[in-house]
Amino acid sequence: HLQHLRGKARGCYLVLTLIDSYDDQGDAPLHYAKVSATVYGDTRQAAARAATAYANAIRTLAGNPVTLTIERDGTALLCPVTMYAADTISGPRFYPDGLEDSYLVDATFILTPAP
Repeated sequence: HLQHLRGKARGCYLVLTLIDSYDDQGDAPLHYAKVSATVYGDTRQAAARAATAYANAIRTLAGNPVTLTIERDGTALLCPVTMYAADTISGPRFYPDGLEDSYLVDATFILTPAP
């Protein structure tokens, strides 16, 4: 974002950034996406709680795959994918970023086309 994000609602939000991605060269159609989440909050404590909640939520993907579909007005924009796990999770770690307190949580997501 080129400007500081602010709205009338108070709370926390994440900005997701794709760091790297690659396809597995084996038989399974697996794709690995390294994603960095910057978790912002009105206070350092709120940002820390939100970042911890996000990290804990993505840890539960192992054994609990989630299928994602991105749609606009009922039309799929991308092929559905299934997230199988988040690997190499690091953080949350404090990341002072200008006007708001923030924490970083990085993870590599394991994806495959949904059936």
